[in-house]
Amino acid sequence: CSVVTLHGRTREEKTRVACDWEAIAALRRALSIPVVANGGICVPEDIRRCLAATGAAGVMSSEAALENPAIFNNKPTSRTVQTQLAREYIQLAREHPPRCASVIKAHLFKLLYMGLNEAPHIRHKLGEAMEAAAILATAEEACAAEEAAAAANPEALSQRCDHEGAPHASWYRRHRHPAPDATRADA
Repeated sequence: CSVVTLHGRTREEKTRVACDWEAIAALRRALSIPVVANGGICVPEDIRRCLAATGAAGVMSSEAALENPAIFNNKPTSRTVQTQLAREYIQLAREHPPRCASVIKAHLFKLLYMGLNEAPHIRHKLGEAMEAAAILATAEEACAAEEAAAAANPEALSQRCDHEGAPHASWYRRHRHPAPDATRADA
């Protein structure tokens, strides 16, 4: 084994408890191979905090990165960022089409979640689309609607949406409740 990844929660705990970064740090101290920390990465700032708390060689993120792939580029989630990411994804999906269109749709629903909540007719149209061309065209329509809203009110759409009390509920935060910090190494 040349590297190991540890998630700082059990499957049963899911997000009900904070990720135990101290457990990851203990594993890192016990091994001579690189350890990658997994769990508790919700916003870009968590990456730095996790690395400092665990001494890990790197971090992994799943759901937060599905919503905001730019999390590792220190870009917080906002409607403006999500629209930019969706535009980039649309281009990549055209250049490198996946085997099935449902993959494209799933990613676009995550990226455009906040904007689609403001445009239910486009959300419905995207949900009904079955072919890649129709999915991508509808996603472009959603992006255009978000860009028009951003032009009319740039400050509102550029506000961070990756924290409790944010002006818009992001896909990642839609069902999340803050976990207690009792087990977290940086608490």
